[in-house]
Amino acid sequence: MLAVARDHAQPPRAHPHGLAAAARHFAVPVGVFDAAKGLVPVLVFAPRVSSSELFALVCGLMAVLGHVFSVFVGFRGGKGVATAAGVSAGIDSVTSSRMT
Repeated sequence: MLAVARDHAQPPRAHPHGLAAAARHFAVPVGVFDAAKGLVPVLVFAPRVSSSELFALVCGLMAVLGHVFSVFVGFRGGKGVATAAGVSAGIDSVTSSRMT
């Protein structure tokens, strides 16, 4: 049964796939772009709408879900690790700036 599941597995569409491809020089820009997809909603868009940290967290969560279940590839996307790292960095900077 494990062999059957492995035969139908989809390759990852984000940073690890770019790293495994022949053109390895695309891996770093893809990872940076994926992290920016999580960082920008938290640091740029959320503060324009609300000053709530919870709203920034929800914006980041929606960015990760939009990456994992992308409408452009039939609701199958990447793993969301780099996007979640960008959200984490954004939330960290939002909460640390409010503590000072």
